[in-house]
Amino acid sequence: MRSSFWGPVSCGALIWAALLAPALEAAVLTVTVVENRTSRPLARAQVTVEPLGGAPISAWTGRRGTVTFQGLAPGTYSVRAERAGFAPRAYGQRWHGEPGTPIVLEADGHFTAEVRLARLGAISGEVVDENEVGLPGVSVTALRLGELLKAAATARTDDRGRFRLPGLEPGRYLVRTGAQALAGGAGLLPTYYGQTASAARAAAVTVRLDEEVEAIRITPLEGRLAKLAGRLLGGTAERVSLISETGVRETTVTEGGRFEFSGLEPGDWALLAEGGGRSGYAELTLGEQDAAVTLEMGPMPVVELRCLASEGGSPDLRAVSLFARRKGGEGAIERIQCGERAVWPAGRWELGVATPADSYVAAILEAESRSKLAELRLLPGTVTLLQLLVSSQPASLEVRVRGPGGVGAAGAPVWLRAGDAELAQRVGGLRSSQADLEGRCQFHGLPPGRYEVISSYQLRGQASGDWPEGAGTAVVLERGQRAEVEIPLTVIE
Repeated sequence: MRSSFWGPVSCGALIWAALLAPALEAAVLTVTVVENRTSRPLARAQVTVEPLGGAPISAWTGRRGTVTFQGLAPGTYSVRAERAGFAPRAYGQRWHGEPGTPIVLEADGHFTAEVRLARLGAISGEVVDENEVGLPGVSVTALRLGELLKAAATARTDDRGRFRLPGLEPGRYLVRTGAQALAGGAGLLPTYYGQTASAARAAAVTVRLDEEVEAIRITPLEGRLAKLAGRLLGGTAERVSLISETGVRETTVTEGGRFEFSGLEPGDWALLAEGGGRSGYAELTLGEQDAAVTLEMGPMPVVELRCLASEGGSPDLRAVSLFARRKGGEGAIERIQCGERAVWPAGRWELGVATPADSYVAAILEAESRSKLAELRLLPGTVTLLQLLVSSQPASLEVRVRGPGGVGAAGAPVWLRAGDAELAQRVGGLRSSQADLEGRCQFHGLPPGRYEVISSYQLRGQASGDWPEGAGTAVVLERGQRAEVEIPLTVIE
């Protein structure tokens, strides 16, 4: 038996010493979660601790808003807290959407961190009739502004016509009432805040964390809600979709290929049906009178893509791809390359083009221009030839994002949008990138023209290119130019 300063050491003591050694080197992390405005502790908040390159672990705060993680290995960790009704937040995060600051735990150390959670925003108001009397039971929806309007929250007015739409991320929204039949055969039409039936003319509402936008008052427009009855001809389908700017409605097809939609407001609609390798598509305008329609089914449309090189250039046309997504609905993205033919479902498709870094799209021929992206309208039984004019010597732009103190903003998100609709269609809509460790990123394959570039964590997740005029930095690019620009990390209020 070996002896030590303390006397003889037993085998059991040696085992205990081996077990205690890692524990003595372990770190302790205590996290306190509080409400941002009041500093009150938040019980039952979930705290997630994730080691660099390791698996995350989570625990819940107690009644004092505190949770302690014992026995953590020394190293670098990220800390994140969340609770229902609040925006998730990382330790060290200054603005919503920004990454937090990692913490370094040392052996035998005890690190204490505080995370302040801000409440998600809300919109409240009332829906009233022509006599300023509250209307009960009316559906109200907050739609997040973006390339597609997406419902973020829905509620119904109470007995006094009041509504509240909670749990909203920071951003810009449209508020719209739903259609509703009234006694006497009249009806309420879907109406946006700003007293209009059009999303394009609606008044946007800006939502911020820890704030509630109040006093939103809407008086729904009156009109008769129509019924649309129809039948399929030349094919079968299980369901028929009716698409408008307010969303997509579906109904089942009954015996004899018949279908019906009711409670429809006046406006432009598109009918779509698919089944058995055939499709039907029609665009129609509804008024206040009931209507009937026959939807003819036919072979799926065929798309052919041809690419032409502009004068004085020799771009690699084989590396050019066209991407498309169906407008007004979710679904898979289709892809086709120059010289290929493909079978796509009928309907309207929004287009985007990907070119090598040494070329750009000079023109998209045969495409329509009804939105920020070029469009195709595909009808059953047709072959659509789409041609791209591709040019060499594109412009490129290197962006350096300057953070607080003039230091490069590592990892900052950067967006680039075209200065006009025609250029946006050739660019493929909004482009995005992320700054490297020095705060730099690059955009290649740009057509000449005017652009605006911005870096802001508040835009992350919106994918709309919708930021206030003047918030970004304007850049004019010439053909073949390699430009550089330095921009600040912007906080959008």
